Parts: sequence; C-alpha cells; structure tokens
Amino acid sequence: APSSRYEKFSNQGEYKKYLLGKFPEEKKGIEEYFAALKEASIAYSRSYVFKCIPLPLAQLLVWTGLNKIIDGGYSKWSSITLQQALQKMTKNKELQAVLSSNYVLEGCDPSRSPFVLHAAIAGAFRHGAFFP
Repeated sequence: APSSRYEKFSNQGEYKKYLLGKFPEEKKGIEEYFAALKEASIAYSRSYVFKCIPLPLAQLLVWTGLNKIIDGGYSKWSSITLQQALQKMTKNKELQAVLSSNYVLEGCDPSRSPFVLHAAIAGAFRHGAFFP
C-alpha cells in the first residue's frame, strides 16, 4: 500500500505530470504506463469489430490468426493482468500500488484483472468523467 497520500486527476496529462513529480526516478515506467493505457484503450474499442461481424467470419479470423492484425492489440492486452503489466513497467511497489489504486472499479484485484479492462476504465475517466 502507498506510504503516503496521493492525488488523482481526471485529466491524464495532469496525472502523468503529477506522477513524474512524485516519482522522478520512474520516468521510463510512467511513460510506458501511459503509452500502454492509450494502446490498450484503442484496442478495447477496436475489439467491438468482432461483435459486429457474422460469427463464421469472426471464427475464420481467429482460426487464421488474422484477428491479431484487426484487433489492434486486444489479444496482447487482454492476456496480461494489470499486475503483470505494472511489474514489467516498474519495480517500484509504491508506484505500482498508486497506478492500480482504482482496481475496485474493475471488480477484482490487479492479479486477476486484464490490463485492457483497466485501460478501458481509465479511458472513460480520461476527460473528466466521474463515478457517483
């Protein structure tokens, strides 16, 4: 758990700047985290293509592996947990805890939550959304 209090921002640019100020030695990991959020959020949106095409076509795409070209990285980000992704990005346990602090919105702990779900939720809050 974080050893001190941290602020959250609805604007990801402000949040990133804040985190870089709090963890200057973790610049590479923070940059990687925000790049991954963007990539996985886009992949999540693109995954809806498979819900709009006929099942036989979707099955053919999966069988041939072409789905990985179309899905924009969904396969990649849905097969890694939030915890696994954060452990690859930074060894700093406190930063990992801060970055995964809204895991309760995902319905399970970071060791079981797919990174793509975390990114989709973060994306929903990116421009100032709120949760009652």
